[in-house]
Amino acid sequence: MDNQTLHARMELSVFSSDAGLCPEGKTVMTVRMPALYDFWVKLRKDNPQGYRTEKKAILQEVIGMLDKRFPGLAANVEFSDIATPFTFEDWTGNWQGSYEGWLPTPRILGRRIPYTLPGLDGFYMAGHWVVAGGGLPSAALSGRYVAQMICARAGKVFTATKA
Repeated sequence: MDNQTLHARMELSVFSSDAGLCPEGKTVMTVRMPALYDFWVKLRKDNPQGYRTEKKAILQEVIGMLDKRFPGLAANVEFSDIATPFTFEDWTGNWQGSYEGWLPTPRILGRRIPYTLPGLDGFYMAGHWVVAGGGLPSAALSGRYVAQMICARAGKVFTATKA
């Protein structure tokens, strides 16, 4: 997703059976590819029109590749957009535009990151930066773990209910 990175594959997620994400008969697809942070931030700051043009060109290229794999896809796209590292940094404040807290590599997966810090009694951390792999589901789960830790420390039984 920049003028220097070559990609041998795309990570594709397809959400067509999730009624909470898309209406019946529709499909949402997400493609993730690594990109150079510095390239996108510089392009956006120095040349906003060039930034939009580059995003559109890449989006069309990705749709074209997906159309080869799923014939007819391109003709049925109703909405498309591309998020760059600049987008993620701008919207979330994530370091260097990371879309997750940690890149899920074999070295990081399964690793436990502490939810507390030495010397800060009663301080707990939750969010995608304390869970290997990160992302929204992991961030929510980390909040549950912190609630369980607080209950245990207070001698209370943790119970969860559906809202």
